[in-house]
Amino acid sequence: EVEAIRQAWDQGSHAQAQSLVPDALIDSMSLVGTPEECRERIQTYRDAGITLPIIMPSVDRDRAVEQAKETIRACAPR
Repeated sequence: EVEAIRQAWDQGSHAQAQSLVPDALIDSMSLVGTPEECRERIQTYRDAGITLPIIMPSVDRDRAVEQAKETIRACAPR
């Protein structure tokens, strides 16, 4: 799957490459969901031994710093 995505992207077929990305791949590489869902996933990583999860939120250019802070705070342990 990854090779097909890479080939489509390299050939300039970006929309096709995006359509080839399976949800399971996104789920395995990303945290997507409500703050509660993200906190649960981060806790799963901590339980597996990760002591410093790195959170890199997707943000809008105009409000990048503000949105990043909001997202990180929302995902922090309660």
